[in-house]
Amino acid sequence: MSKITKKEMEKISKEALNDGDQERWENKELGNSVEFARRVNPTAMDKLEPTSIRLPHSLIIDLRALAEAEGFSSYQTYLKVVLTQHVKEKKKAG
Repeated sequence: MSKITKKEMEKISKEALNDGDQERWENKELGNSVEFARRVNPTAMDKLEPTSIRLPHSLIIDLRALAEAEGFSSYQTYLKVVLTQHVKEKKKAG
């Protein structure tokens, strides 16, 4: 896997985590009033599925450091972004 710049990582992070209304959620335009509530078709969403993976402690320490350096609040979020990018690249490569 090629080295990812911070700008590319930010873009990937936004793509992986943005539900289309991310900015409005962060600005409290959504979520603070029932007028913004809407029904969501559960089959249209890519549901997050809890998973468990055993990783060496030293890898978790490294992931936490990398996540912090890239501005992520948790290594799990960082790992999700890295895995998402890796899979996209592999699928694109065929």
